[in-house]
Order: sequence, then C-alpha cells, then structure tokens
Amino acid sequence: MPNRFFRPLPIAILAATIALPDAAAAFVTLEWYQRDNRPVSGTGSTPTGINRADCRGDEQLYFRYRSSRTGSDAGGLLSVWLGSACDNKLNRDEGRCHRFWAGRTIPSTGTETFQVGARLMVDPTSSSSTACPERTGATRVYVLVLGEDAAEALVTHTYIEIRHDTDPPDSPTEVAAEFGETRAFLRWSVASTTESEHKWFRTLCDPLPEGYAAGADADADADAGEDAADISESGDGGDADADDDAEVAEPDAGGDADADDDAEAAEPDISGEAATGGCSGAAFRSDIEPDPIWYCSSELGASQRSHRIENLLNGEEYRFAVVTFDDYKNPSLVSAVVCATPEQVDDFWEDYRAAGGRAATGCRAVAVPASWVAVASAFVSPLWLLLRRRRRRNNGNTSR
Repeated sequence: MPNRFFRPLPIAILAATIALPDAAAAFVTLEWYQRDNRPVSGTGSTPTGINRADCRGDEQLYFRYRSSRTGSDAGGLLSVWLGSACDNKLNRDEGRCHRFWAGRTIPSTGTETFQVGARLMVDPTSSSSTACPERTGATRVYVLVLGEDAAEALVTHTYIEIRHDTDPPDSPTEVAAEFGETRAFLRWSVASTTESEHKWFRTLCDPLPEGYAAGADADADADAGEDAADISESGDGGDADADDDAEVAEPDAGGDADADDDAEAAEPDISGEAATGGCSGAAFRSDIEPDPIWYCSSELGASQRSHRIENLLNGEEYRFAVVTFDDYKNPSLVSAVVCATPEQVDDFWEDYRAAGGRAATGCRAVAVPASWVAVASAFVSPLWLLLRRRRRRNNGNTSR
C-alpha cells in the first residue's frame, strides 16, 4: 500500500496568487474556504484531504476566486481545470486534465465561488459519476487565464492541491481472545510496520457488553471523515479508556528494558482458553467493512496490541473482531472473528486480582546452564558428605 500523505495545512484557508507585472495584466487568486464534512484545516488527527467516506458520500468542497484586470489591453478567458500540470496545454489537449468550467470573461474586479465533489477530485478523468476508486495521491484545482486565440497562450494561473487517500489499510492479524470471569482480553498483530497504516484500533463485540448502548458510536463513526477524535499524531494519545487499557497493553517489539520488565505485570485476568476462530452467527464477519453499531471500545492508540473488555455475562458466547484506521481515518475490513464463553471462576488468583494484585499467575520454569550445575555440584557434594559423617558420629555417641 502506498505511503500515506498526512500533512496538516498551515492555515485554514489556502491561497495562491500569480500576477503579471505588465501595465496591462490579469490578476487572480484562489482559496479553498469550506467543505461539508469538517473544517478545511483539520483539527488534531482529522485529515485535511479526502478519505474513502468523503469520496463515497461525494462531499462538496467549496472554492472562491477573485479576479481583476488592469489596463484596456488585458484580456483572456478564465477557466477551471482539475488534474496535474494543467497549465501545460499538452496535458489539457490530451485529456490528462478535466475542464470543470469553460472560459469566462475576466471582469474588471469580482469574486465567484464554485464547488467540486470529492469523487471528481479523486479521479478527475473518470467517466463514472458514482465510482470511488481506491487510490492515494493528489489533485490540483487550477484557475487559468488563457488567451482568446487558438493558441490559448497562458496569461496567468493559480492552483490549490488537495490530497486524497481512499485505499483502506490492511486488517489486523493473529486476533485471539482469552476469557476470565465477566471479561475478555483481546490480542492482535498488524502486518505493516508503517504507523500511518494503523493510527488507532477499535474492537467489535456481538453481543455488546452490558451497559454498552448499541450504536452509541454510530453517529460519530459512520462517516470516518467527520470524526475528529483527540488523538496525537504520534498515535500514543487517546481518551481515558485508552489510557486505562495501557496497563494491559503488551509492549511493542523492540521496546526498552522497562517495557520488558512490565510485561509480566501486564498479563490479563483470564482463566479460559484462547479462542482463535471458528465462529458462526456473528452480526459481523471477517473481510467486510465494519458497522460502527458494533464498536465496543474507544479509539486505541497506534502502539496498542491488546484490549480488555469488561461487563460480559458468564455463560454467554461472545464474538469479537478488531479493525484498524489509517491516518486518513479509513477503516480496514473486519479482522478474523474469534469467540468463546466467559465462565465463573472462584480461585485464589481471581480473588487476588479483584483485590488489586498484579503478579502473574502460575509457576515459571527457568532453564539453568549446565556449567552452573557443575559448579554448584563441586561445592554441594563435599558439604553433603561432611554433614552425613557428622550425623553418623552424633548418632554413634548417642547410642553409647
């Protein structure tokens, strides 16, 4: 998958100006001042470009140009083009640019607005008005002032570049679930090491945990481009739920020594066996687009590879899956679905955990190098013989 382009615009309104210095000249500026789904400049992790949801919904982008001419000889016709290098006549003639507006006479002064749909911005030369191809790139909106003769000599021009990414990231892999009493612990991996491919994650549950309202997040997530969650660009941020989950999050591969030391304390409160697949009858299945109504977690940071889900009913089968989002807020397809049934557990470790204990359960076997065994034997064997002789001597004295 191509690298992502996530570059917040430096200002809310883009503007570009090119003018000829001649006494008789045309003058034009262009700005992208509004869009339907979110602010032009973006906020936090909100993408400034076009994502898959924007394209499918054909979000409207609004532009405004100001033009004027000075001198009686200043002429030319003003037109709007979409594409790349549209100031090159060859690109316009050979169909590599799309003419959005035909030539208009330049007024002595004036301002006009126009809007362009996101689908056309993603693929300006497409003959389909409904298709939204999966691609990553950029489209420029050009305002050209061209001569009125057959040569259409370029008088002046300006443009704004709008980036797009409608290609979803790869789904999480190696999804597994472990169960304890009224809770589950999910683990997953990702195929890509590029952080922009997995800026954050969300889990799906069927049925939803107790107290988790069905569709509670649907309004916020149905349109990925409209969701402006407060997550830092590094992906380590998130809301309070994500911070709480950090206690049980496994460290990333290649983490530092402190992360390794904490790995033992990060083990989940579980007792059931791991579930890795074989589910049926879930409200969702793998390799389809996620339905936000089944989200059962907040947005989990880019480094997170595990999540604990509480408030489950013992004895009821649950199905779980994970989706990831890229830096354009495109969701992946649903991961493999895993399922199992939490059961009541009454043992020391359950009570210990409930009281706040964090030590790992079970026993640990440690391999000892053979050289250590040899050294220990060299010291222990003579000591054992000495103690044995002393014990025999003491027994002999007692019998007398």
